[in-house]
Amino acid sequence: MEAYPDEWARIQNNLANAYCIRIKGEQAENLEIAINYYQESLKVYTIETYPYEWARTQNTEVLIVKKKGNK
Repeated sequence: MEAYPDEWARIQNNLANAYCIRIKGEQAENLEIAINYYQESLKVYTIETYPYEWARTQNTEVLIVKKKGNK
């Protein structure tokens, strides 16, 4: 993470996106894993350093939390 933080954060986001659409396993568990990956990416994507990525990740995470709550 320290050497290439933007790449690391992008990978965390990609993993989160993959878990959001994963069909294997329990959907609630997959969504929880996705949320955790989004939160990890937000350790790099701060509003000060990456405002667009921060906002996009925050928005997506909120949608996933809402989706998880509706299940």
